[in-house]
Amino acid sequence: MHLLMLVLYALLVIVLQSVVFARLNIFGVSPDLVLVSVISFAILEKRERATLFAAGSGFMQDLLSFGAYLHTITRVAVSSLVGILKEGFLGNEYSMAALFVVFFTPLILIIEGGWHALFGGRPLDLMHLASTIFVATLYNLILVPIIFPILKKLCHA
Repeated sequence: MHLLMLVLYALLVIVLQSVVFARLNIFGVSPDLVLVSVISFAILEKRERATLFAAGSGFMQDLLSFGAYLHTITRVAVSSLVGILKEGFLGNEYSMAALFVVFFTPLILIIEGGWHALFGGRPLDLMHLASTIFVATLYNLILVPIIFPILKKLCHA
């Protein structure tokens, strides 16, 4: 039952991200609900479960987008790093989630922008990337108070 709830949650988040929030973008930027979910789940669960969640949700995100499974790779890497970093973090889980969202959102956007510039033939516009990083980080940070408690409830159900 627990696994089913997590799968349904991941599907709901991906549908919300690709259908609803794609239309509720701010300056052309939509939030990355999967990234916020992966970070939150990695804080709340053991590393093995978090890696599976990150791989599964990143893979579903890749299926609905374009690319060479970049979401899967980056989500698993973020989950692993959060699993390692949370061991030495002094503070509560919620503030840890917010801090990691602020750190990993720009990092992921830089990696994805570089990937698309190197292998996708897209020009790298640093001003556009900087504004996208700023708006996406704020957008993701605003969603932490919504996503984190939901995942906390699912993890402890």
